[in-house]
Amino acid sequence: MSKLQRLFSITTRLLYLVLALGVANYAVSYLFRFPNPLNSFDMNFAALRSLAVPGHFFLGALALALTPIQMSSFVRQRWPSIHRLSGLLYVLAVFLGGVSALRLAPEALFGNATQLGFVVLAIVWLSFTAYAWQRILVRDYAGHGRWMYRSIALTASAITLRVILGIGVPLAGLPMATVYPIAAWACWPINLVVCEWLLRRPSGKRSVLFPQSA
Repeated sequence: MSKLQRLFSITTRLLYLVLALGVANYAVSYLFRFPNPLNSFDMNFAALRSLAVPGHFFLGALALALTPIQMSSFVRQRWPSIHRLSGLLYVLAVFLGGVSALRLAPEALFGNATQLGFVVLAIVWLSFTAYAWQRILVRDYAGHGRWMYRSIALTASAITLRVILGIGVPLAGLPMATVYPIAAWACWPINLVVCEWLLRRPSGKRSVLFPQSA
């Protein structure tokens, strides 16, 4: 790997770390603020009065915050016990957060398109994570690694969702009612496409976010 490639790889990983922790922190802090009567999202969540709201926000944030540890080959090789513990916490967070997401998705704003997009995301998120867990139970380490990366790509859709909203609403000037359904359907396929591209690259070139798939 050239110095330029190494610099790009380190920069990309640091950027992902900042975004993952930033979005996770935002999700948790959202739970501790008073609802803004002028914010349709705040009022929608407040009206639900369901444990699924803090469940999804907190556990989704936990899963997202754990993804850098799960992707770290350094942690996996030097401290395998930490990798296993964070993996267990990640799977539990996804399962509980995903069930909460299924409860919240039908209540999403801006119509059936948005709601269906989030329902499909929650089902795929739970399914990929369950399969990754099943792979490690049968000691298929390579398969476990690949499916965990796919699960992580779906977890990181929380980041991509906000990037799309940030581009579409304040920058492009489009109404939230237009951008939000698009973001609900685009945030996770984009991540899966990028993940598959990285997984299918030769191992010597697979170094942007993860150098090994197992």
